[in-house]
Amino acid sequence: IASKFRFKKILDIEIIKSLVQQSKRNEKIYFSKKWNEQYKCKIEYICIDAEKYTVNSEKNVYFMFDPFPDEKLKKILNKITNQKPSKNFIIAFNPSKIISKNSKLKLIKTIFRNTYSGKIFKIK
Repeated sequence: IASKFRFKKILDIEIIKSLVQQSKRNEKIYFSKKWNEQYKCKIEYICIDAEKYTVNSEKNVYFMFDPFPDEKLKKILNKITNQKPSKNFIIAFNPSKIISKNSKLKLIKTIFRNTYSGKIFKIK
């Protein structure tokens, strides 16, 4: 996804330190060789509970793959969707019904891959 949309900055938030380390290894394997040499994307890694992360009002794309348990997801979505004005998007693969049925999100595109599907939402 990042290589297709050519993001200038990626922020990876993981609650488990080993997942941060895996993300860093993935960056070295994929981004360094194939994509980031040309596009020079800044990737920042933070080990924190996403619910505790302070969402900023910059233009953001939130990527979620098999997101959180429902109650946690509701809290995180509330923080993200209450930003004014919103220039933000959510890309969710295997999205929960909580995302798909959220009235503050407008579905713009559905993406199908081999074993999973994703949806891109604009935050209203």
